[in-house]
Amino acid sequence: MPRGAHPVKTPISPARRPPEAAVVQPATAVNWLRVSPSPAIFERDSPGAEALATECAINVLHVRDLLWTRLDRLLRRQGIPSPSGFVILSILEGDNTPLPPHVIAERMFLTAGTMTGLIATLAKHGYVTTATASGRGRNVLISITDDGRSVHRRAVSALDPEVVKWLACFDTADKLALLHLLGRLGTHLKATSGA
Repeated sequence: MPRGAHPVKTPISPARRPPEAAVVQPATAVNWLRVSPSPAIFERDSPGAEALATECAINVLHVRDLLWTRLDRLLRRQGIPSPSGFVILSILEGDNTPLPPHVIAERMFLTAGTMTGLIATLAKHGYVTTATASGRGRNVLISITDDGRSVHRRAVSALDPEVVKWLACFDTADKLALLHLLGRLGTHLKATSGA
């Protein structure tokens, strides 16, 4: 974000919406984080910037943080130390076979160093074990324990109804539209990752 620009909550203005969205009138006031009270001044002071694109990026990240915070709180109540730990348990439970740390790290787009710390934390809780594989290379393999399976299943049971509540502001069409937009954004970001 350019110097001097601060996110502020502002009701959606139909004039600022793309033309195809201008016909949609929300039932209640909707707020988004704005980069500036004046998009024109923001763009004038930041050559090459587009206020709406910046606001989209800021708001995607903001909502991600809100969801991550709720997920983290719920998982900690279930005994899982972090959302990343939950994902590791989900991968191990889903594959139902020991996996090397680098395979899990690749699926989660994490570095080996980050994965080492996450595995160590889960092992300390008794949710995973590590063992050295036999044969050439002697890779380390991570396995989920019975306690890990149990806590993961409890967390999934607690999480599923909460997710429904988190997205209760959307009807089916909204959810499909959101998935479509996020899918397009994800595909674009992956395709342009070297740019």
